[in-house]
Amino acid sequence: MLTVRPTIDLAEAVSERLSLSLENARLIHESQRQAIKEQTIGEITGKLGSSINLYNVLVTAVEELGRTIPGSEVTIKLKDDKNGNG
Repeated sequence: MLTVRPTIDLAEAVSERLSLSLENARLIHESQRQAIKEQTIGEITGKLGSSINLYNVLVTAVEELGRTIPGSEVTIKLKDDKNGNG
C-alpha cells in the first residue's frame, strides 16, 4: 500500500494542471471574443464618423448592423425635442 499515495498525488497534480489549462483556454477564448467585438465596434464607429449628415449616419448604422448581425431588425425612431412628440 505504500505505492498508492504517490499515485494519488500524481493524479491530483495532473488534475490540477489540467484544470488550470482549461481555465486558461477559456480566458483566452473570452479575450479573443472581446477583441473581435471591440474591433467590430471600432470599424462601425469609424464608418459612422466619416458620414457627413444624419441620413448617412443612420443608413450606415442600419447597413453595418445588418451585416454584423444577420437577420436582425433595426428600427429607428426620431423624436422632436421641441414639442416632445415622436
